[in-house]
Amino acid sequence: MRFYFISPLFILSILAACTTFQHRTGSVAKRAPFDLKCPAENIKYSELGVELVGAEGCGNRATYRTSCNSVGDCSDAELEGQKNISK
Repeated sequence: MRFYFISPLFILSILAACTTFQHRTGSVAKRAPFDLKCPAENIKYSELGVELVGAEGCGNRATYRTSCNSVGDCSDAELEGQKNISK
């Protein structure tokens, strides 16, 4: 019989990867309606990178930087940039 050792750190990193975008989006969702001047239900979120989340709604677009620890606790979103995209 063989036994395999799986590092707890490896398991935590897998779990964090699965939940990180949801947690980061939650952090951004608290701030985006105010910054975009748009109701929360009209905002769409997208993953732009490891720490970046995009938010778009009501003719505006913003990029937020968040950081999360290995258990999915995320800091408040920091606005990186914003622009009006309505024509």
